[in-house]
Amino acid sequence: MRRRWLCVLIALFTGAFAAAQQDDGDAPAGEARIDRLAERLALLSPESPALYLELGEEVAAGASTDEAIGLARRLYVLALTSGLDAGDRAIAGGACLALAEIAETERERRWLIALARNADDRVEAQSDERAAVPSKAGLDASAALTRVRAGDGRIARRALERPEIRRAIEAHAPDAWIAHLDSEARRWPCPECRGDRFVPDPDRPGAVRLCATCSGNPGPVHDRAGLLEHLRVEAALLGVSANSWSAQLAMGRGDPLREADPREVAPYYAIDPARACWRDDRWVICPEGEDAP
Repeated sequence: MRRRWLCVLIALFTGAFAAAQQDDGDAPAGEARIDRLAERLALLSPESPALYLELGEEVAAGASTDEAIGLARRLYVLALTSGLDAGDRAIAGGACLALAEIAETERERRWLIALARNADDRVEAQSDERAAVPSKAGLDASAALTRVRAGDGRIARRALERPEIRRAIEAHAPDAWIAHLDSEARRWPCPECRGDRFVPDPDRPGAVRLCATCSGNPGPVHDRAGLLEHLRVEAALLGVSANSWSAQLAMGRGDPLREADPREVAPYYAIDPARACWRDDRWVICPEGEDAP
């Protein structure tokens, strides 16, 4: 049982379960590394919020698995809740910003940045410059959406197969919408004109006529709501700021805004802040009367 637990924690730090297959000659080094992690986890206490934040940053810096990100997220949440309890605004705000760095969606990241400003009013209240500068994946994903709308399915399909483009779109769109996007990309170009809009006229040699299949306008036909959704996702990919209530509603699809209360972070991630101590290889409610580290 001890060996199995060691292998799981090794995976959290190395990003691979290959450590579980190490030979006996390599095992001591791996176990020593995990013993150090276990010792640091055991030293954590709500009375010292900074320790959670510091260890979370170290875990996140080398994280390459979902399990490692999950551990970093838990440590950040515990830093936030214990910081709030201790009245430490700097730790609470810093924990929210750290959570924003590993957020899974752009909407979640913006929410956490707003919470950081709520938790610590010394966090600079500036426009989110990072969101205003799109990544290369965001630019390429935006171009892929344009290709789908234009009926250029061949180029769009190649782009949508790239993992970084896929992840960029998934951060801003639900699975059902992405599945529909894939379907539209497979339908085009137009089977009759192949995107040329015109085809030879059989009744007039040398002349052409408008394609009867796409009516000279290749690409999917969108109603107003469908087109707005395309543009919403594309705007998010390009980091367009919503500077009006109408733009906020359009980019958020009318979803209710989360309350800017830092106390909502723990339930959002389904983390029990009362279980803040690491004992016997698991998170437990801190024993009463235990001395702080």
